Amino acid sequence: MSSAPDFIYPKNGLPKPDPDVQNSRVKINTAKVKSMDDLTHDTIKLVLECDKNSSPLSGKAGQFATIKVEGVRKPRAYSLAKSPKNEKPNEHTFFIRKVPGGELSSWLEKNHVGEEVTISGPLGYFGLDNSNDTMVCIAGGSGLAPIKAILEGGVNDQIKRDVIFLFGARTQKDLYSLNEIEEIKNSW
Repeated sequence: MSSAPDFIYPKNGLPKPDPDVQNSRVKINTAKVKSMDDLTHDTIKLVLECDKNSSPLSGKAGQFATIKVEGVRKPRAYSLAKSPKNEKPNEHTFFIRKVPGGELSSWLEKNHVGEEVTISGPLGYFGLDNSNDTMVCIAGGSGLAPIKAILEGGVNDQIKRDVIFLFGARTQKDLYSLNEIEEIKNSW
């Protein structure tokens, strides 16, 4: 029996991603947890700060990154919650819903400020298009992250189109970032 070529996974026969291609657009950085703040009873704002010597993720509003933490088997993907122009240099903000029994959710129950994590990105293609049509944006819970980032990007780029934005929640106490949403509305 012959062994599979280097570019093929031996177990499933599928091609392996070429690391030169993958790493040409995805940055993998070590970051420290800068802050962890409760937004609601089940949603947290996590701010990661990459080393000043690392390559910035240089994403676009609407994209996501993966976060890998010690003790959690696989990286988890989360949308960036701020337009890159609204972030401080080398910082990345996420809104993460704590899911009962979730591996990363269990990790989020403790304070990890100052600890190192691995962040990879930017990933995904969600974002503003070049249309002049009215935008309809609907978000709920931690799904606010990419929509808020896109709307912030629209304000930054002075987009000249109408937007209808709906932010839903089960109860009033599940709503958050209302002041930021109001600022976006007033600046649109």
